Amino acid sequence: MVLLRPIATFLLCCSLVGLMAGCGEEGPTPEPIFFESLGTGQSATFDADTTEAVVRTEEEWAEIRDEMRPPQPFRSVDFAEDMVVVLARQARTGGYSVDVRRVYRLGEEVVVEYVLGVPEDDCITTQGTTTPFRAVAFDRVDDAEVRFESRRQTYRCSPRGGL
Repeated sequence: MVLLRPIATFLLCCSLVGLMAGCGEEGPTPEPIFFESLGTGQSATFDADTTEAVVRTEEEWAEIRDEMRPPQPFRSVDFAEDMVVVLARQARTGGYSVDVRRVYRLGEEVVVEYVLGVPEDDCITTQGTTTPFRAVAFDRVDDAEVRFESRRQTYRCSPRGGL
């Protein structure tokens, strides 16, 4: 027991030194940006397999909005104050989704992180091409480029062990 205390103290000190070494690094700190969903759905008519669009005007919004068929009408947007990001991904079946997880400013850019939800084989889905989409709005940022980061995340529809 007596020997363990000095070893534990040594390991704790090493961990703290390692953490403190990373504290001196300089770089921009992510600044979270609040966003709100304007609408989502499964049916869009974009030509591309992946759509990642930044919309800053009412005219751009009218054009891109006509490509999507949400089950509920889109919420209104004041483009003097806000901007919109539209994300869509073509999928081979139903059950896919697009979800924005985080929006933040990092130096000279705004980063939009989103997830493509992918159903596992145990899911019962419609058979046919779909294009899930999501539109979100946040405070207008004119002095930064928008960068998109996406990842796939599969989900199960039945409890562990299958049907």
